[in-house]
Amino acid sequence: MKYSQTKEASGEILRLVIPEMAKHDAAYHPVNYTVWYEAIADVNPSLKRSLDTLLAQGRRLDDEQVEALFQRHILGRDEDRNQRLPGEMRRLIDEMAGLAKESGFRTSQYGDSLEHYEDRLKSQKDPEILTTLVQALIVETQNTRSSILVLQKQLEERGREIGALRASLNRAQGEALIDPMTGLLNRRGFSHAMQEALGNVEAGDPTCLLMLDIDHFKKSMTPTDILSAIR
Repeated sequence: MKYSQTKEASGEILRLVIPEMAKHDAAYHPVNYTVWYEAIADVNPSLKRSLDTLLAQGRRLDDEQVEALFQRHILGRDEDRNQRLPGEMRRLIDEMAGLAKESGFRTSQYGDSLEHYEDRLKSQKDPEILTTLVQALIVETQNTRSSILVLQKQLEERGREIGALRASLNRAQGEALIDPMTGLLNRRGFSHAMQEALGNVEAGDPTCLLMLDIDHFKKSMTPTDILSAIR
């Protein structure tokens, strides 16, 4: 998911998260921070309930327990959403197909009615009967127009829903490739970028991969160091 908190609000959450993490045995890694961030920011109710239950039991969370919370309440939530969206898209497409078919049926039915009235009008000379036929044709036309307008409105609504779902799918695809805390590509994003890059390489072209190792990048910081850095 994408986080909507401002810099000031997220800074306040950070000040609350670090002391809570310090009370437990899990390392200060992004997975642990994400679990506490979502719980304290109150953006993940199921995670907060599970965490509160563990804390009420006096548990000191280790890496394994934090990973379990992350897999169940954060990754699991996003995977459920990603699996549900294609099904919703298929449902809407089926509904639109049904509406289009119904619209075609109504139009065809109206065409048959016009042919029927045309035949009767050709063979009829009585003014009163002609008036009755014209009035019936007007009613038929109005009813058909009303039906088509209703179907058109329903098609437009389904179109807007599909547009919203498409945006959700694009957003979900982007979130699946990006680490939410850093905004950088995660391992899946890196693999995707590599496949895309290699797919653009012509056969036989010389290719190389340059990787840099940043010294002390993984060096742990104490809660005091982190709090001092954000003050």
